[in-house]
Amino acid sequence: MKHYFTDNRELPSDRKEISFRFLGYDYRFVSDAGVFSKGEADEGSLLLVKTVLEEPLQSPLLDLGCGWGLMSLLLKHVRPQLQIVGTDINPRAIECARETSLKLNLPATFLVGDGTSALSDPFQTVILNPPIRAGKDVVYRLFQESYDILTKSGCLYVVIRRQQGAASAAKELERIFGNVSRIALKRGFEVLKASK
Repeated sequence: MKHYFTDNRELPSDRKEISFRFLGYDYRFVSDAGVFSKGEADEGSLLLVKTVLEEPLQSPLLDLGCGWGLMSLLLKHVRPQLQIVGTDINPRAIECARETSLKLNLPATFLVGDGTSALSDPFQTVILNPPIRAGKDVVYRLFQESYDILTKSGCLYVVIRRQQGAASAAKELERIFGNVSRIALKRGFEVLKASK
């Protein structure tokens, strides 16, 4: 079985638009078969966006594992001054993100790559809704890659369900960063912040 965290372009395409309302605005995003949360705006991702908008976000911002661009483009709409880059291992998800970016006239850069492999420049901020089903080894590698690509004063924000390993994720972030704090909790989701 192919998962959203793989290159699964051989799956039949089922391109569609997802409509939803967020922070008083109506949005239409492009989605397709074989991408994460293909039929709706993911609740955890929306909580992460809402939470980080209350933080002093700085550019450039990396949406690691950006999927079809939900978090990247919502942040770009609300904070147009942010320079945003999204990466994902799934080329089909990146195609959707690029298409929505053009449709909504929200300029952001979307690159195909596993973790930070397609990147070289440092980032001030990284946001991550980790691919839990890929396993802890992958998720914890993304935590480490986030640390490695952040500037000296950079921050990582992660959303994760409590029942899917939030406590162990917090311990791993503490090990890597030396600090972690829970800055939001809603309906079983936690938003964790780790600063370099």
